[in-house]
Amino acid sequence: MQLAIELPDELGQQVLQHENVQQFVQQAIEKKLLEEKQSSQLLSDLVAELPEIASFKDKDPLELQSTLRDEASLANKIEPRKREENKRHFLERIKKIEPVKTPYSSEE
Repeated sequence: MQLAIELPDELGQQVLQHENVQQFVQQAIEKKLLEEKQSSQLLSDLVAELPEIASFKDKDPLELQSTLRDEASLANKIEPRKREENKRHFLERIKKIEPVKTPYSSEE
């Protein structure tokens, strides 16, 4: 198969410096395709391992995604007055937390 590609002048000059341009380009393309394949395999390997994580075990990923989307949507529907009340309540509770002294802390 023949394939015509356009390269920037500087890159084209570098490619043309190789003894066997066709072989060089073919190897470069094969290497790039292999890297892409390996990269996508790493992602699929990670996804395949998700069920092993306790939080995801025996759970349908689509159902988890829907639940998270529904919760986010619900949070956005809270009326502004209630949202401000929740913020104040949260900040008040944070103020009541006592600092814990540990070695090398700024308290010493």
